[in-house]
Amino acid sequence: NGSRAIALHFVSPSSLALDGGRLFVLSSGCQGEADGNKNRVRHGIEVVTLATGTTAPLYTPATQNFLTGLSLIGDGAVVSRYSVDFSTILWNRWDLSSPDLGAALTDVPDAAVVETANTLVGTETITSSDGGSAEAVVRYDVTSGNSTIVAKNPWYLGFSNAAGVAIVP
Repeated sequence: NGSRAIALHFVSPSSLALDGGRLFVLSSGCQGEADGNKNRVRHGIEVVTLATGTTAPLYTPATQNFLTGLSLIGDGAVVSRYSVDFSTILWNRWDLSSPDLGAALTDVPDAAVVETANTLVGTETITSSDGGSAEAVVRYDVTSGNSTIVAKNPWYLGFSNAAGVAIVP
């Protein structure tokens, strides 16, 4: 059928983003042993040029953070990753050709997905003035770092966390 395999530079692809004729592949990597320590190796982001099948690594982390997601937004992307101890999800802007992550994003909602060229939508626990709390769907502005509530407590039954969010037109 004319198809062929493309060898990637990194291993364990976990997030893809298509931008015209380019496919950005974020790979979580694997554990490798170096100097008696187990370290994350072969993780990063690469681009596949679909017309030619060529690949090029674009970002290779200098840390042991576990890369989790890549979403195109505006003229760049946002990248999510777990901290080394897996206690926190970290978010950064990323220029699609930079060898380094860009500015850190703070207070990004859980399970965030791209809504527009400058906004993400996700879930967040909102605390009320009486000390109660409820889950909410929130819109996060990537430029300002501000969130606004889209819908407070929209679920019939509660939940403990969100593993994903989807926007349906």
